[in-house]
Amino acid sequence: MSTKTPFELRERAFEAAYFQKKDEALVDGLRAVFHKKINKQEIRETTGVTDEELLDRLVDMELNGEMMTAFKLIPIIEVAWAEGKPDAKTVRAVLEAGETQGIRPGSKGREMLERRLTSEPSADIRKIWLMYANALKQTLTPAHLAEFRGDLLALCRRVAEASGGILGMVLTTSAREQRIMDEVKKALT
Repeated sequence: MSTKTPFELRERAFEAAYFQKKDEALVDGLRAVFHKKINKQEIRETTGVTDEELLDRLVDMELNGEMMTAFKLIPIIEVAWAEGKPDAKTVRAVLEAGETQGIRPGSKGREMLERRLTSEPSADIRKIWLMYANALKQTLTPAHLAEFRGDLLALCRRVAEASGGILGMVLTTSAREQRIMDEVKKALT
């Protein structure tokens, strides 16, 4: 019968800890893959989007459920930022538009909208939204696409009008706001 020296015991403890960490990392990796598959399927079922690259990007952005609803409203965030940092009236109009779409105060979707109102939308977010719009054109019936486009453009106009247009006078929609709305209409036509 051999007795283990303190060094051998310590070596065994390190070995056990090392393999336990490796096992935990493997389990975490498998869990992440599993959740990604579930989230992709959830987004696929919710939106009808089948483009794998777009689904991967939406999952990477952690968009599911109400967060997906908030993501669909990226154009109204762009309209809010068209003339610079949104003022209080514009912020209120965006949050109210979100509420009409089922995004309630205190929810993750609301947090996403609020976060987007504090930092200008990135080109990458716009690119992903345009990919999403393209997928919708391939997924929705013409009638449903027209309804989605009309509803989104109405929300964009409401946000544009909240800012008061140029100097709060005559025009209620600035040229930049109108350009964004035209791009949205084109992307969804």
